[in-house]
Amino acid sequence: KYYTSVKVRIHSESDTPYFFYLNYNGENQPNRWDSILECPGQRYSDGWVTCSGEFTVNEFMDRADDMNLLFHNSNNQNIEITVDFDDISITQINYVESLTVKTDDAQCWGIGSEIHVGTSAYYSFSRIANSYTTVIESISDNNDGTSSLGLAVSPTIPIISKAEDDDFAADVALLSRNFKVISGTEEDKKGAYLQVLHTPDIAQIIEGVEFDGMGRAGEEDRYPLQLLYSGSVEGTSIDKNTILRSNMRCITIQGTGNATVSNNIAALNKGHCIYVGYESQDNLIQGNFVSDTTYISWQDRVPLELDDHCAAFRSRYGPNDYVANKAVGSHYYGFQFDNHHQTYFEDTSQGLPNPRQLPMGEFSQNEARSNGNSGMLFHHYEQLESIFLSNLKSIKNRYYGLYTYNAARVEISGSLFAESVLYNVDFRWSDEMTMTDTDIRGISSATKYLTHPSYFEKPCKGNYKSSPVGYRMQTALFRNYNIPRVTRGARLSDVHFSLFDQPDDDECSGSVP
Repeated sequence: KYYTSVKVRIHSESDTPYFFYLNYNGENQPNRWDSILECPGQRYSDGWVTCSGEFTVNEFMDRADDMNLLFHNSNNQNIEITVDFDDISITQINYVESLTVKTDDAQCWGIGSEIHVGTSAYYSFSRIANSYTTVIESISDNNDGTSSLGLAVSPTIPIISKAEDDDFAADVALLSRNFKVISGTEEDKKGAYLQVLHTPDIAQIIEGVEFDGMGRAGEEDRYPLQLLYSGSVEGTSIDKNTILRSNMRCITIQGTGNATVSNNIAALNKGHCIYVGYESQDNLIQGNFVSDTTYISWQDRVPLELDDHCAAFRSRYGPNDYVANKAVGSHYYGFQFDNHHQTYFEDTSQGLPNPRQLPMGEFSQNEARSNGNSGMLFHHYEQLESIFLSNLKSIKNRYYGLYTYNAARVEISGSLFAESVLYNVDFRWSDEMTMTDTDIRGISSATKYLTHPSYFEKPCKGNYKSSPVGYRMQTALFRNYNIPRVTRGARLSDVHFSLFDQPDDDECSGSVP
C-alpha cells in the first residue's frame, strides 16, 4: 500500500474535481490507466491545496516495466488551464511480506510450497485478480503458537486478517502436496482424468494428492476426479487433496452414495467444482475450500448442465450433508442447489423419484463470499420435511446472499448475511419460511475504505450499481398447492438489521433493511 501526496494550485475558477493516474504497459494489458488519487474541486483563489490518499498496488502495476504519473481535470469544456505542482510524493506505508498462521496448521508447510489466498473484496470481472497465489520463501516460528510465512511475491489483493474481522477474514490454503498428478499440455483444454466407475461396495481412499491441469473441457464424464454410478461406497474418503487449474470441474459424484469428500482445496478451476448429481445420496461434503472458480465457454458445456454458469458447489439430488465448506470468488455462484422434477438415469431415461420432493440433508456452517453472482441459491424444494440452514455466512456477493425460489418449509438460524449488493436475503415463491437469531447487514465503512481504489469493484457503483436491500419478502405464494401447509409467508424472530442507514450523499444512500 502506498500514500500519495501533492500540492496543487489551479489557475482557474471552475472548481472541478481532478485525478492522478498511473499510465503503464502491464502484462497483456497495454496502455492501462489506473486512478490512484481523487481530489475535490478547487479554485485559484484557494491557493496551494494539498491532496493526499492511499492506493494499493494491483497485479498489473506489480508487473509493469515503467509508469507515468498523469494529471486529469474533469472539466468538459476543453479549456486549457495552468496547473502548478509541488511536493509530490509517493511513499510505501505498508505491505504484506509474510502471513501469520497457526503453527499447528503449518507443520507440514515447507519452503517452496505453493499457497493460495482467497479474496476479501468484491468479485472483479476484469480489473484485478480474485485470488492470490505464490510460494513460501521462509518459515519462522514466532514462539507464540503462530508461524510467519515469508512470501516470494507480495499480495496484490486486499487481505482482511482474523485480528481485523473474524467474520470477513481471508483464507490461506496450502496447495502443494507431496504426491502430484500433473496433466500434460499436448492438447489445449484436454487433460487427464481419474474415474471410479461401477465399483459398488468397494471403499476408495484418495487422500493427499495434488491434481493439476486435469479434466477435458466439453467432454461428459471426463472430470479430474469422479465417482460414477458405483452405488453405495461406504468408507470411501476423498480427503486433503488439491485440485488446481482444471479444464472442467473438480470432484464429481454421480449415481454414488455414502462417500465422504472432506478437507479438499480447489482453486483456479473451470466449470462447476464440487458437483453432486442424480442418484447420489447420503454423501458427506465437509470442510472443503473452493476459490476463484471460473466459467467454461458455452460451446464446452455438457448435456443437462450449465458449467458456463459455474458454481463452487453444485447439487442436483438429496439427501446429502454439506458442513463447514467455503465458496470464495466464484464467477457466478457459491452454492447452487437446483432440483429438476425428474431423475435422469445412467441410460439417459427419466423418471421417479422427483428430486424436488426428496429430503435435502444437513446444510450448516457453510460460507459464501465474494461471488460474482450469488452466494447461496436453493431452487425447487417441495419436500414435506423442513429444511434446516444453520450457522451460515454469505458476504459480499454481487446479487443475492441467500435466494430461495419455489421452496417451502425452510428454517434459517444463527446466520450472517452481509454486504451483498442487491438482496442479502430473498424468498421468492417460497412459503412457511422461518428465520431466527440472524444478522443482516448493509455496507460497512470498513468495506468502503477497503475498496476505495478506483480499480476495485465498489458497492453501489459500476458493476455493483445497486443499493443493498436486507430482506425482500415473498413476491408471490408458493406455487405447488398440492402440498399441505400450516402457515403462509415467513416468520422472523431475533433478526437484527444494521448498516442500512447511509448518508444522503453516499452511493449506497438507497439502502433499506
